[in-house]
Parts: sequence; C-alpha cells; structure tokens
Amino acid sequence: MKRTVVVAAIAVLAAAVALVFLVRRDDDAPASSESGRAPAATSSARKPGSEAAARPALPNATAVPPELAAAKHERETVLGALRDSGKGAEPWDDQGNGLLEKIARTASGWTQVGCFVAGCGATYLFASEDAMTRGRAVAEALDEYHAWTGGKRWTAPERWVDGRVSITLVLYRPD
Repeated sequence: MKRTVVVAAIAVLAAAVALVFLVRRDDDAPASSESGRAPAATSSARKPGSEAAARPALPNATAVPPELAAAKHERETVLGALRDSGKGAEPWDDQGNGLLEKIARTASGWTQVGCFVAGCGATYLFASEDAMTRGRAVAEALDEYHAWTGGKRWTAPERWVDGRVSITLVLYRPD
C-alpha cells in the first residue's frame, strides 16, 4: 500500500512538472483573445542564453521571392487606386466590362475587379508564361482593345512556382 502511494505521488509530481514546462513553453507563442481578434504585437527579444534564444527561427511560411512580391505589390497598388476612386455608373462601363470579358476567353481563369470612376480592371490567370504572352498578344490585337480611348496598363506578371502566371489589366477612363 505504501509503495502504491509513493508511486502515485511520483507520477503526480512528474505530471505537475511536465504541465509547468508546457505552460512556460506556450508563453513564447502569442496568446489568442476571446474576442477573436489577433493579439497585440509583443517584443520578440529574449534573454541571451535562454532556451527560446537558442531555438532557430522558423522560416516565414508566407515569404515569396522578391520578384513575385514586387509584382503583387504593383497589382495591389494599381487595383487599390482603382477601387479608391469609388463606384460610379459611367457611360463606358459596358464597353470596359465587355472588353475585359473578351480578354478572359484567352485565359485559364480570371477575376473581374469591375469598373470604377477611374476605370475598369481584371486579373487574368494563364497556365504558363507562353500562354500569357499569347493571351496578351491576342488581347492587344482586338478591335475593342484599340477602340478603348483611355489608357491601358498591364502590371508585371506574377510567376508562380507551379508555372502559372497572373497579370492584371487596368483600362483607365476614356474621357
């Protein structure tokens, strides 16, 4: 009986030590809030020689090559400015949307951003660099493309690891 109590006490003590160790390790991770919002940023400085300082940093899972990051930034900036101009019922909306839809037939996928006061835009996805080059050439040869009297801007291509390429076209207001 005495032996069973001692073994049980040792097991409880080991469990308590393990629990304290796990709780302290979780202090390194950001705490979640009950409201569902992300926790406030905290300092990542660690004491020299601490266990946390000795652990190597994990690679950033969302890191992208600089070329892709620059193209993505350009796309987001151009489309952001388009959206920021505000929604409006412009007389050329149907012409712009029609041209964007016609160009979409050359792509394997697309996202229509729509028309705004500053113009219309869409992002096209192509299966490869060659497909994007051919699709853009077909688009630029369309009569509707030439008929658009406003400015036209193709963003830098976003080249994905799997070989696909996306590119954005903005048709600026024609007046």
